Amino acid sequence: MKIFNGTPSKYMTQIQNSLDKSIQWTDNPMEKEQCDVILYVATPDLEGVNHIIDAVNDSNHWREKTLFFSTMEEQPMDFGASYNSHQIKSLVATGRMVRVNGGQWFETEDEMKNYLLNLQKSND
Repeated sequence: MKIFNGTPSKYMTQIQNSLDKSIQWTDNPMEKEQCDVILYVATPDLEGVNHIIDAVNDSNHWREKTLFFSTMEEQPMDFGASYNSHQIKSLVATGRMVRVNGGQWFETEDEMKNYLLNLQKSND
């Protein structure tokens, strides 16, 4: 299984290390089409909104394989920053939009990881 990492970060490195080592990861946008999954994970330490825009855009183009997760309620690691109430509302709206477009929106890290692991098992 090959996953496009739309939001490279320390947190995503942690996620990658916690999943099956046979998963191939790329952050090269030119490889999106060949990937089984396009994953965007929003964390409070990420700057800008490009990853949010890309997640919504990709959920329009690659409905079945676009996934979105944001660390809103849980803090799986110390990001050195936190979301304000406006950002949380925006992240919820983004997740809903991704879901309406046909993508997946996960509200917990465990949901996201379980989905990826089950998808990998079904691809093997």
